[in-house]
Amino acid sequence: MRPEISVVIPLYNKKSYIVDCLNSVLQQHTLPKSIIVIDDGSTDESGDAVLKVHHPLIQLVRQKNLGVSCARNLGVTLAATPYIAFLDADDYWEDNHLCVLSEVIQKNPGKGLYSTLHKINLNGVLSSPMSPYPIGFIGAVDDFYFRFSCGLSLVNSSSACVEKEKFFLMGGFPIGVKRGEDIIVWCKLASNFGMGHASIPTAVYNRAVSDSASCGNDDSIPPALSFLKEEISKAKYEEKRSILSLYKKISFYTAAGFRERGNIVGVKKILLLSFELNQIRLSALLCILFFTPSIILSWLRKIRYSVYRVGCSVSN
Repeated sequence: MRPEISVVIPLYNKKSYIVDCLNSVLQQHTLPKSIIVIDDGSTDESGDAVLKVHHPLIQLVRQKNLGVSCARNLGVTLAATPYIAFLDADDYWEDNHLCVLSEVIQKNPGKGLYSTLHKINLNGVLSSPMSPYPIGFIGAVDDFYFRFSCGLSLVNSSSACVEKEKFFLMGGFPIGVKRGEDIIVWCKLASNFGMGHASIPTAVYNRAVSDSASCGNDDSIPPALSFLKEEISKAKYEEKRSILSLYKKISFYTAAGFRERGNIVGVKKILLLSFELNQIRLSALLCILFFTPSIILSWLRKIRYSVYRVGCSVSN
């Protein structure tokens, strides 16, 4: 018996994308139980665009602008199914996404988190990040933190599916967190309840839109890094190594993004955090960013997304 899945889409000023996003859900081989769109105080008539997509599965709920965490949490609360798949309003799914998710759930019952791979759409060009497992793999994730560190492709906010009860046991998405709120949730669910994954690309992440919405002037340390730092302090040796591998990857890419946008203060704060953890090699790499021109970092990022890579060594 196929698991019942609802879809939750947080929406804020994505009028140009939301119709394609919804159509990608409606074109699934297996339709969800419901499609819950939470309009988080949009000012560009995004909600009106949703209403023009006439379909009985779509439920639009409007709220004042409270942030993406509040929007997703409300959507999960309203869902009447045990499983909830997330999709950002500027992303979309391939037509087999929910079928693949259903297969992962059926083969790995009782987990808190499930996911598929994603592709990256950068200005109309599709590419794929490195997969933590061979393409076609469907099974339980054996070392979440390390596997997540392999290309950061294990799960994101448009490829994830959660078990509702376990999601709320972990407190849902943290309120007020603007960046990396989803990483904190994935870590909590996977480390406490386990995770199922299909190494099959079925979601498409719109990188260009994400870049334009980045908090370039926000130089605060991403809460996900603070969360991982706390987890490192509590972990035993083997798990600590795995968490560190994810921490290093997120630290470097976040700092590189800060430097690319000219946010030197943000890079310094991440560097100080790495010193506190006594991560000398990471600190040295972060120092190099201060002397790397933004145009070089932009070019390296494009190269990173242009190469299709699969597989990742288990040894770390």
